[in-house]
Amino acid sequence: MNLPFQNDCRAGGRKLWARLLCLMCISVLFLTACTDGTVDTTDGTAAELEALKASIQYIEQEISSLKDTNQTALEEIASLKGQIADMQQELADLEASEVTAAEVEALKVSIQAAQQQVDTLNATVAANQGKIEELTASNTAAQQKIDELTASNSAAQQEIEELKSSYQSALAEIEALKAQIKELQDSNSGGDEGNGGNSGDDTGKIRIYIDQGHNPTDNHNSGAINETLGLYEENITYAIGILLAQMLEEDGRFVVQLSRPTEDTVLGTDNNSALAARVQGAEDFGADYFISLHTNSYSDASVNGIEVYYVSGATTAKAFGTSLLSSLVAATGMKNRGMKTETYYVIKYTSMPAVLVEMGFISNTSDATKMSEQPELFAQGLYDGILAYFELT
Repeated sequence: MNLPFQNDCRAGGRKLWARLLCLMCISVLFLTACTDGTVDTTDGTAAELEALKASIQYIEQEISSLKDTNQTALEEIASLKGQIADMQQELADLEASEVTAAEVEALKVSIQAAQQQVDTLNATVAANQGKIEELTASNTAAQQKIDELTASNSAAQQEIEELKSSYQSALAEIEALKAQIKELQDSNSGGDEGNGGNSGDDTGKIRIYIDQGHNPTDNHNSGAINETLGLYEENITYAIGILLAQMLEEDGRFVVQLSRPTEDTVLGTDNNSALAARVQGAEDFGADYFISLHTNSYSDASVNGIEVYYVSGATTAKAFGTSLLSSLVAATGMKNRGMKTETYYVIKYTSMPAVLVEMGFISNTSDATKMSEQPELFAQGLYDGILAYFELT
């Protein structure tokens, strides 16, 4: 005896198993890609990420479809169980009445067929659930692969940044070598350049840009103050910068330019443009080396000493700054606080080797007094450090 729903269920079952077989093949290919794929370039990583995301979307759609199929099967099972219950009741009624044995047997066969169909649907539901679990695992594997590729992409980007830094250091080394070649090619040490001008022939001379930190008091970008002693950072840096420029000009082997050639020179219209103007001034001058003069300040007035800053990785700037620091300490007798790395604007964005010299703490009475009353000691120390770096006498 054929039940009315048997043919449809069998056909549906065949289609479902065909879909499951196809999906299993896709899943195997996907997992192979997840476990065996490698990333050679940043572009390859991005393409593989997009492919993985598309695969995840497809798998999620298949999981949803399988869940819908399971829901339909469960509803059909419930319907079949209802029909079986009706037939069992009918069988009980027949057995209690006077009917032929053939009719009873026929009804039993129908009940058995319905029960078999229920068992088949239950097996289909179980198989679908297993496939859902496999697809969920594949989805998890894909997400893990995306995380790995993202990490690889980040590592590649970091390597690019490191290579850029190495490239900048190489450029700085080239500039240093150019300066030394100029000095060796020209033995002429005469000429009078002035505080920001050039002589008629600067060939072979070392070009030094001296940046006297901060603008005059009551302007933007003014510096630290020692109110007790009435001292201002911008006045100290200006005075020492002027003295250093005079020493270098009198030497004759250098061409010098100051960021503040006069005491009332104001750079920029705000803090950012003031810093940018100092960097641009050095670039326009074609400086071989950049020295920015400053005084330090701290809440603890006992802190004292000299320190020099350079950008990490700038080996030429580090060597130049080390020579300045050593000579400054020798000339002033002040504490050596060492070489330090920082990304201050004026040393980060200059194309030539650049250092920022904190000549002492204006917040410390001893340091501040020495910087304001004996600026020639600091100018001499810086000058000696420059000569020592270039191995000049």
